[in-house]
Amino acid sequence: WRGVNTNTLATAVLLTIFYGCTDEYHQSFVAGRVADIYDVIADAVGACSGAVGVWLWGIVFLDKREET
Repeated sequence: WRGVNTNTLATAVLLTIFYGCTDEYHQSFVAGRVADIYDVIADAVGACSGAVGVWLWGIVFLDKREET
């Protein structure tokens, strides 16, 4: 958990958003699919939520580990 810091979380969020953008671009070429900016926004919100969750879990895990 010591590797979880703002740089790694920011990198994970940015990579997720980038992947969401490329996925939407890919979908624009697939019949029956539509590229939608709201899907990219949903990916970004999910990535941020996941990063905050991991950050908080790391705080809890490190606090408990230091107590023992």
